[in-house]
This record gives sequence, structure tokens and C-alpha cells, in this order.
Amino acid sequence: MTNPVARFFKQKDMQSLTPWRLSLFLVICCLFGGTSQAALAIKLPLFMVSLLVIGWVLTSSSREPLRALLTPIIILGAAFFAIFWLYLIPLPPELWTKLPGRAPIETGLRLVDEELPWLPLSLTPEDTFVSIWSFLPPVAIVLLLRLDLREKELSRAFKTIIVISIFSVLLGLLQFIHGGKFLFIYAISSFENAVGLFSNANHYACFLVMIFPLCFYLVSKGRGAGFFLLNQKTATSKLAAINLIFIWIGVLLAGSMTGYFILVFAFILSVFYLRREHKLTLSVFLIGLAGMGLFALDFFYFKEFGDQLIEKFTEMKGVSRQEIYTTMLTQLDLFSLIGNGPGSFYDSYLVIENRDTMGTKFANQAHSDFLQITQEIGILGVLSMTGLALYSLFVIMKEAFFSPRKNYLRLAAAISVSSVFIASMPDYPLRTISVSTLFVFFVCIMTGVVRDVSRKPYY
Repeated sequence: MTNPVARFFKQKDMQSLTPWRLSLFLVICCLFGGTSQAALAIKLPLFMVSLLVIGWVLTSSSREPLRALLTPIIILGAAFFAIFWLYLIPLPPELWTKLPGRAPIETGLRLVDEELPWLPLSLTPEDTFVSIWSFLPPVAIVLLLRLDLREKELSRAFKTIIVISIFSVLLGLLQFIHGGKFLFIYAISSFENAVGLFSNANHYACFLVMIFPLCFYLVSKGRGAGFFLLNQKTATSKLAAINLIFIWIGVLLAGSMTGYFILVFAFILSVFYLRREHKLTLSVFLIGLAGMGLFALDFFYFKEFGDQLIEKFTEMKGVSRQEIYTTMLTQLDLFSLIGNGPGSFYDSYLVIENRDTMGTKFANQAHSDFLQITQEIGILGVLSMTGLALYSLFVIMKEAFFSPRKNYLRLAAAISVSSVFIASMPDYPLRTISVSTLFVFFVCIMTGVVRDVSRKPYY
């Protein structure tokens, strides 16, 4: 008898795998990209797969011309990517010695009687180079969606995202029930909370909230006479309906204050702007009311929310958000807004840290993507992020209020993108590849993905 595995690979080829290409890549991103830690060995398989996907798309005989990438948002993203490379270009001593933060380097070289070399803008060029690798998965997603998206590939990706979300919540539930370090994927994790496939509870919650508007859209699109599970017409919409409940549970078990806030934000916008009918069904109201009630109970009773909030922002000696924000803001000036280089925060913060508040803990991130980008990349990075944030707000306003025929999928994607920007104010979810890749996925949906082999739009 023929080996079934051998028979499978004999019958299958790369062409038959193409409809699942996007889905498989998203699974790999979630399995290997769930941490913001500089763990290159863990992420290396993901980077290699990303290069394969990029090569696959660029060599595809059916792909669109590269001019399909010439959209404002992709150009803005490419400019942001190009900024990272600019920080690696060597500069003559006459120039780099005049930049802020370079005086200790110049002094050290002169003390050992070394000739001043050409050095790049980045104070930590090795970290800057490593940070560039994190762009590979988002770049692969952009190329897939804009240049070589195949028939049914996007709809399969939606199902895959929902399955990943449900699996991650179930894993988080097991982590929560068992306690300790059992079933946690990463050695350094938020062990006191459920984190699913992630290492950080806030990033895990942000990932789940991003998926909420998509599920709401699919449920609303697939419903029959009613809204919820028993009235759904398709398996996808039924799965999405189940995941709406799972997302509430997942964020609750994560214990993320940022997650609580952005989920309520995404829920309110989804209820008011993604419904296909003006009537608010009882099931939607009850789901939201029950979810927010559980959050309130967790806030004020189980988690002692008031004390926890004060501790996170003020009492954690030397590494509280208040201390980090104050220290960084007092060190900013117009000249230093060129940034110290991507990936330079940890080493740069050691120089400006308040010695009176130093303890045994250290600040490895600024706990604000906007503030950290200001410190690392400067005003150009801030303008890039602000431009994308304003564009997502524009899409929400346009589709919700001014468009004669609402594109509900674009609106759902815009709500997801906006949720990440809100989460990025007090935290750094975009430094986790799983989050950044899904974020770029929704940015592409928000800007409109209409290409497949039959040249028919998906929505």
C-alpha cells in the first residue's frame, strides 16, 4: 500500500498550496512572532519564511505590476522603512560629532588616542540592523495582498485569523487555570496573566481586540433574521460569533487595562457603525453589557484596580510609566528630534535615567510607541505614524458618515487599526511581530484590496 504521506505530497504541488499561502503565513507569524524581546533565534524561522514568501510573490507570473504598490499608505510605509536604513549610513567625524548624544563616544576615542572614524546616525547600529529584520513579515503581507492575492485566499485568511484567536484564548485559559509557568511559550512572560501565544498580556489583548471588528463584520454580514449564533447562515459567521465571546473572555483573563479600554472602544464603534440594520438587536446589547460588567467586576473587585493603576503609573521605582515619560520628555529638544537610531532605546535611556530612582528593574522599552519612536527615529517617524493614524480616522469618518454606500469591511479594518494606535500610546504592541503583521494586514484591507486572479473585488 502506498504511504499516505507520500501520496499526499505526490498529488500536491506549490500551485495547490497557493490558496492557503496567506493563511499559513499568518499562522507562522503568530507561532514565532509573539514577543517583542530581542530573541533573534526564536524569530529566525519567521524571517526565513518571510523571505521565501517575498521571493514567491516577486517571481510569480500572475502578479500585478509593481506600480500597484504606488498608493499613499504604502509609499508612507516604505518611507518609514527607508528611514531605518538612513541610520546605518556612515557619516564623517565633522558631522556625527555635532549630533546630540555623541559626545561620550568622541571623548572616549580621543582618550585612547584613536582617530575619529566615520560612524552612522544610529548610536546602536547592530540593534538598528536587527530591527530591520522585523519588517520582513509585514513586507511579505503587503506584497501578497497588493500583488498576488488569489481567489478565496483572503476569505480563508479571515477564517484562519479567527481560529488562531480562539486557540490563543483556549491556551490562555489553560495558563490561567494551571498557574505558574506551565504552557507559556516564552521564558520571559506575563506569568501572572493569560497571554496565549504571546509573552506580554497587553500585546495579547491588543491582538484579540484587532480581530473583534472583523468578527463583528462577518457576523453582521452572515446573519439571518437575528444577530447571533443560531441565526448565522455560514460556518464562517458562526465561528466569528463564537469568537466574539472568546475575545471578551481572553481580554478579561489577560488582565490588561489597555486591552479593556480598546475593546470597549472597538465594541462601541462596531455596534454603531458596522450594523447592517439600524435596529440594535438584544443579543448585541447583552453581549456588550455582560462584557463590560465583567471588566468592571475585574477592575474594582478582583484586581483592586485603583491600587494597580497607581502602581503601574507612579510607584514602580524608576521604571513606572510616569518616571519614563517625564525623563524622556525633559531630554527632548528640537535638535535631538533626529533620533538616536531604531533599537537604541535601552542603551540611550541608561544615559539619561534618573540615578535617584534606579532600582533592580530596568526599562527595556518606553511603554509608548509614539514616545519611543520620537526618541529613536525622531520627527520623521512621528510624522509617519501620525499620518497613518489620521488616515485611519479619515476612513472611519468617511465610511461611517459620508459614503453613500458603506464599505463595512474597510470600516472594520479602520476600527482595528485605530485600536492599535490607541494601545500604542501607553504601550508598545507594534514591536511584537504578530501584532505588527496583523496591523499591516488590516491597513491593507482599510486601503482597499480588490485584486484576485479573476480581477473581481472581494467586497
